[in-house]
Amino acid sequence: MLEVCEDQIRFMTERLRIEHVEDRVARFCAERRLVLGRDERAAPLLIEAMFMGRLPRSAAGRLTRLGERAGRKVVAECVEDGLLSATSSRADLTPTFPVYAAAYLFPHLFEIDDPEAVMRETLLPA
Repeated sequence: MLEVCEDQIRFMTERLRIEHVEDRVARFCAERRLVLGRDERAAPLLIEAMFMGRLPRSAAGRLTRLGERAGRKVVAECVEDGLLSATSSRADLTPTFPVYAAAYLFPHLFEIDDPEAVMRETLLPA
């Protein structure tokens, strides 16, 4: 049984490649800017939410190095795009992984031929 567990740990470690996730988030945010016109300074918000499991709304300005209002705008974009969610307008934000984002963030788990097309189809009005 332990051999199977070790095998699964090795498999998931290879697939997730957590040591490269920050670079993938930055590239994803740059692609989001090109495709959707979104602020790519969302990357630190998404990284914090992913690694900590939650993101206090008050951290947005500090993490984006923008003012409070501009930081809230970046958060609103992430919520609108399904990358962050909250149970109320004042609750901490939690990361979510829509399929179009997972293809960028975890490419070895979610292999999609054209993730940019999926992003456009998911988020841009027809």
